[in-house]
Amino acid sequence: MVDLPIVVEAGLAGADALKGRAAEALQRGHAFVEKYGDPEIQGRALWLLEAGSPEIPAAVVDARQQGDGSFGPRAARRPMAWEDEFRRWQPGDEVLGCVDALAALSQVGQLVRPSVERAVAYLAEVQREDGSWGGAEDFESRLAGTGLLGGLLARTRYVRPEVLAGVSGFLGEHWDPSRVEGGKHAALAGHASFFSNVKHEESDAALQWCGRELEKGFRSRRLDACGLLGILLRCDVSMLPGATLAPDEILEAVLGEQARDGGWGALEPAGEEARQESTLDAIAGIVRLCGSF
Repeated sequence: MVDLPIVVEAGLAGADALKGRAAEALQRGHAFVEKYGDPEIQGRALWLLEAGSPEIPAAVVDARQQGDGSFGPRAARRPMAWEDEFRRWQPGDEVLGCVDALAALSQVGQLVRPSVERAVAYLAEVQREDGSWGGAEDFESRLAGTGLLGGLLARTRYVRPEVLAGVSGFLGEHWDPSRVEGGKHAALAGHASFFSNVKHEESDAALQWCGRELEKGFRSRRLDACGLLGILLRCDVSMLPGATLAPDEILEAVLGEQARDGGWGALEPAGEEARQESTLDAIAGIVRLCGSF
């Protein structure tokens, strides 16, 4: 059993009692990851729980890097919804490998690494003339995927200004509130991630729209609490402008979504392996939420 970053005395009520339940949920979530996760996932979980070194999962990610700076495929399966979205986006295995690698390294605070510098250089070489990545005929998927990748790149110190300018031109030219209406998970994640991490003339208005749609999706149950936390984590923010959700409200909801086996994403059709990322998002989100009140 790992030592957790949330310590609560027994017999307390209110917020402290909620944090006590959160600590128990983290222990169960860690047990799920230990049972079903691969070494990278297990290492990322330990770092999120302040019980391990980020070098361990980062080294596993680095080992997938190829000679041209791109990354090979990850070992674990993605949630089915993301698999379907990436299939529509069609960015190519190498670009998709970079998305997975940068997201994993970002989660453990390891975006300042030689492997990241090489990956950023590779992505600059394969960026399309219109500033996007991917060859999908599904234009909405290309917008969402490019926004997600652009947001990740903006969090590194290595991305060249012209690369982000290209993404800004692509996302900005095609921005419209209808892109995120209805709480579309991939669209919200891509646009919110980009506009949260890149200064753009459309950022304020776009984030207000994303925040309102995020809250609508959550309150209508089109978007579960774990999915909401995943979007916020990719934006690297506690909440989007335009949303009025309270930390304890989200925490209560995400605790209620934990399955009996300790993981999250119990309805995931691809099985326990594909539930790992959702469980890591829940773990990271719970730690952040408990630190905010």
